[in-house]
Amino acid sequence: MRYPIILIISVLLLVPCAYAADSGESPATQAPTVTQIVGDTTDAKLGPGTYPLFTDFVNSSDAGCQAYLEKNYADGGFSLAPICQKSKFGNGYTGGQCNKFLPIEGLVVENFRINKNFNRTARLLITWTVRIEGFSKDYSINPEFCGNWYGSLTTKFPSGEVKTALYIDGQQAGPEVIMQVPAGQDIVAREKRPPSGSGFDPTLVGTYVLTADNFPGKKFPEKIGLIEIRWKNETSMDIVSPKGMRNMIINMMPVTKQ
Repeated sequence: MRYPIILIISVLLLVPCAYAADSGESPATQAPTVTQIVGDTTDAKLGPGTYPLFTDFVNSSDAGCQAYLEKNYADGGFSLAPICQKSKFGNGYTGGQCNKFLPIEGLVVENFRINKNFNRTARLLITWTVRIEGFSKDYSINPEFCGNWYGSLTTKFPSGEVKTALYIDGQQAGPEVIMQVPAGQDIVAREKRPPSGSGFDPTLVGTYVLTADNFPGKKFPEKIGLIEIRWKNETSMDIVSPKGMRNMIINMMPVTKQ
């Protein structure tokens, strides 16, 4: 797993210096502290955000349902529909909950304390690294999507985005960090891995500097109740982050007035 050590060192060196130049403040005598957690207990899993593309129908017994499945959701069909959508020809089945940011298993820190001497001037450099792998997913067509359809078809899993974001006490802090996941294989067997050797590096790295300005009164609380990394799947694939291949690092940089 590729930890962003160079990035962390660079920001640790530059941020306090720049802050001192701008505000007349300098680093405190207290050394920066580093908190690192690794999601190494289980694989973190995230269901698809959309259904796949339904194509290449053979011996189709229901032309109406076939036309509905083949057409993209944006055009009134069901291909690439949100995963919480029900097919109008099906039995009410949904593939999952509507898409939103969800916590990544293991990347959570509770009750992170801030020394009151630095509650207006400290900097928290938060960096997260998450390996992201996409897997094609098998579906049953009858009766979930078409109650009167028989034949065969191919499901395709086009490339799409997986997003991560830093959340502080349940609220997003900073911008989303996005990875474009390559297309998965057409479904032939369950849980096929995406093609390898294409130069794609499935490791997402995000960084955000948290300051007192992120909190009411422009002051850090005595403790931050919850620091977590969340993710959101906008692809039609199952997403997995293997155990031991994701982490979060919190660098506490105490800065005080001269």
